[in-house]
Amino acid sequence: MPPMSRRHLAALGLLGAGAAAYPFLAASHVVSTILYDVVGIAAMVLALRGVALNRPRRRGTWLLLIGGFSAWVGADLVTSFEQHVWVLDFYPVPSDAIYLASYALLAAGVLAMVGAKQPGRDVTALLDAAIIATGAAVVVAVFLIAPLARDSELSTLGKVVSSTYPIADVMLIAVIVRMWTSSDLRSHSYRLLVSALGLTLAGDIIWNVLAVLDGSQADRWSDQLYLSSYVVFAAAACVPSMTTLTEPTPDRPSSGSSHRRLVVLAGGLMLPSVALLVDGATGGGVLWPVIGLGAILLSALVLVRMSGILSIVETQATELSALARSDALTGAPNRRTWDHELARACVASLNGHTPLAVAMIDLDNFKLYNDAHGHQAGDVLLRDAVALWTARLLPGEILARYGGEEFTVLLPGHTAAEARTRIEELRGLTPDGQTFSAGVSDWVPGSEPTAAVAHADQALYQAKRDGRARVVVYVELPVTSAAALAGA
Repeated sequence: MPPMSRRHLAALGLLGAGAAAYPFLAASHVVSTILYDVVGIAAMVLALRGVALNRPRRRGTWLLLIGGFSAWVGADLVTSFEQHVWVLDFYPVPSDAIYLASYALLAAGVLAMVGAKQPGRDVTALLDAAIIATGAAVVVAVFLIAPLARDSELSTLGKVVSSTYPIADVMLIAVIVRMWTSSDLRSHSYRLLVSALGLTLAGDIIWNVLAVLDGSQADRWSDQLYLSSYVVFAAAACVPSMTTLTEPTPDRPSSGSSHRRLVVLAGGLMLPSVALLVDGATGGGVLWPVIGLGAILLSALVLVRMSGILSIVETQATELSALARSDALTGAPNRRTWDHELARACVASLNGHTPLAVAMIDLDNFKLYNDAHGHQAGDVLLRDAVALWTARLLPGEILARYGGEEFTVLLPGHTAAEARTRIEELRGLTPDGQTFSAGVSDWVPGSEPTAAVAHADQALYQAKRDGRARVVVYVELPVTSAAALAGA
């Protein structure tokens, strides 16, 4: 992917320098206000320029994000007029509606981006975001909304608007967490976008804190963070990797994402307790209904989250169990499963006084087939053969891969003579014009299960000695041949 153009780098450098210089110009209110507005407007123009040049396929998502940040910049301009031109002495003011609308635009843009990258909706990520947002909502309700509700100097509308700001910040926290826990943080544009949102949130938090502790410093330091967020967002829109932010991302494991989610869960769970401790230590009236309801909601969300984890673990355990019992190439039961099923079949045969036959199959000239067609073709032959043979088996009959091109067949309720007919049926199904040799044997009640396999193996070798492409029953072997094979 090509790097950012030099013009964009130069423009971002100038904007960054302006944002860095802003706190030192705070003494001159006119100069600092002009610098603030110029940097903010220029950052949004640069972001639009980045979208136009990079041409992402889903421009609407980026336009929503630009609209959200631009609404903040516009609200800042309106605020300047409200304070120095119109000199409004009431609250709320028109700029409040613009500020609050910006949160909605940003949330819509991020949700559209996440929806485009992960069309199936990552439910666990949504739950993680809900957990941290619930914890943050408890803190906001206790330390911000409750004092606002008791403020007698605010009108009802003023209380509603003032309370909406921290609620919007909770939504912003959920949005940032949803993006931060994504495995796509390796994208430079994605990191810059998350950082821009984080700077905005940090500005809101610092403004609220300083407004209580030292109102004269609230705007100075929070504005520095807001201005920096505009510049960082412009960089996110100019980086060429911005085109990937609205494209579907394939699922891939990310240990870093798991650790980040663990941090989020821990933080969300501790926030109500921290709120309770701080509120009690500072002598405030403990809002036990808010903290209690928040704790109950958090417990419910964690329970849902844990049930999802348990479901995933159970599914993976089932899949691992199936993999442990199946051959990776053909999907047929493997040697371990064969030994288990053979022992069970012998017990059932003994208890039910029913016959039990075992067959061993070996593809003829398989090495020559591999040499002529390649090992991948040989793998395909094995898979196709297993699929065709297995489809012909009756309930209770089992075909397993014994090793290489050798397979074993368990035929309960059949004598060796009857089993021979069944194996001949399978021989005719062998794909690509290939053949196999097979040996069949009865299991003798009271003998070891492996004895029947050894006898079938002896019969298989006799079939190969007789010219291949045939099925030989162990009991049909001449005594001298059987003894010779056993001795070999």
